Amino acid sequence: MAQSGESVIDGLRNRKILFWRKFWFYLLAGLGGAAAASEFIKRLCEIWIEALLRRQLGIKWQGTYTELINVSYDGKRLTVFLYHMLRYGVYFVCFAAIVIAVVLYYRHCVKPGMLALSQLFLQIKNGEYSVPVCCTESDLFGDLCAEAEQARQLLLTRQRMRNADWEEQRKINAAFAHDIRTPLTVVRGYTDFLLKYLPSGRLTDCQIFEKVRLISEQESRLNAFCDTMSVLHQLEERDVCRSPLLWEELILAFQKQAAAVFGATNLSAEVTEGVHEQSRALLVDLSVILETVDNICSNALRHAGKKVEIFVEQEKEFLTVQIKDDGKGFSNRALLSASDAYFREESKDAAGKGHFGLGLTIARILCERHGGSLTIVNSVKRGAIVTAVFRCF
Repeated sequence: MAQSGESVIDGLRNRKILFWRKFWFYLLAGLGGAAAASEFIKRLCEIWIEALLRRQLGIKWQGTYTELINVSYDGKRLTVFLYHMLRYGVYFVCFAAIVIAVVLYYRHCVKPGMLALSQLFLQIKNGEYSVPVCCTESDLFGDLCAEAEQARQLLLTRQRMRNADWEEQRKINAAFAHDIRTPLTVVRGYTDFLLKYLPSGRLTDCQIFEKVRLISEQESRLNAFCDTMSVLHQLEERDVCRSPLLWEELILAFQKQAAAVFGATNLSAEVTEGVHEQSRALLVDLSVILETVDNICSNALRHAGKKVEIFVEQEKEFLTVQIKDDGKGFSNRALLSASDAYFREESKDAAGKGHFGLGLTIARILCERHGGSLTIVNSVKRGAIVTAVFRCF
C-alpha cells in the first residue's frame, strides 16, 4: 500500500534532521580539533621563543612583545614570527579546520549521493534503466538514492512492460496478417472470375449469385477480423478500477457467471472455494475478473465432456481462479500457443463460424492488466486446467 502524505513528510523531515546532525558533527569535530591544535601550537611557540631568548640574550621571557622587538639579536625575525603565531595562529587553525571539516563532509556524505544521482539522471536521459544506483549512505542523500533506485526499477519495469506490449502487438499483427490472407485470396479469386466471365455472358444468374454470396461471406469475415483487432486494442488500453469486494459477493458472482454460461447446456458447473482470508475485503475490478472467467469458460464450453469445475482461492495478495474441464485437453502445440492471438486447432469450417481463437488471449491480457498471469496445463487424469491469477490487494 502507498504511504500516506503525512508519513512521507515525516520521513523527509527526519532525513533533513539527520542531514544537519551530520553536518554539525563534522563542524564541531573540526572545531574541537582546531582547539587542540591551537593549544599545541601555542605551547610549542612559547617553548621555542623562550629557548631562543635564553640562548641569544640569556633572559627569561615574560610574555610581552617589547621584549622581542626592542633588542637586536640573531633569530629576531623567527622569534617575532613565532610570537605572531602564538597570538593569531588560532584563527588560521580554526579556518583551516572548518575548511577541512566541510571538505570531508562533502566527500563522505554529499559527493557519493550526488555522483550516484547524476549518473542515474544521465542514464535516464540516455534511456538506460538497467544500471542500479550505488550509494550505501543512510543520510538524506542515501535515502534519496534509495528513492531514485525505486524509481529506476519502476521505470525499468514499465519499459519491460512496454517492450512486452510492443512484442505482443507485433505477434497480433503478424497473426492478423496471416489469417486475413485467406479471405483476401478468396475474394480476389472470385472477383477475377467474375471480371473474366461476366462480360461474355457465359455465367448463369445462379452462378453469379453463388459467387457474390461467397464474396459477401468473406467480406463479413474480414469485418469480423477488424472488429477483433479493435477489441484487442481496447484491452491494451483498458484501465483497472479496483474497489473493495467481500469474498461472499465474489463467490456469488462466479456462481451467477457459471449459471449464465452453462445453464442452457448439458454440462454441469460447480464453483468451490479454497483458502481465503475472511478478515478483509478484496481490492479488485470485478468486471475484469468476470470477463476473464467468461472467456475461459467459453473456451471450456467447446471442449468439455460433461463437467466444468471452477475453483477459487486467495493466498496473500493474489486471487486464483482455476477452471478445469473433462475434455481431451490441450495438444502440445496448444500448451505453448493457446493464449496467442488467432490461435486455433479447429478446422477452417469451424473457424469460419465466428471462432477466432481470442478467448484465452483476452483472458491472458486481462490477467496481466490486473497484475496477474494466465497458465495453461493438462490435468493428470483428463481434461485441461486454465488458471487465472489476479492481484487482489
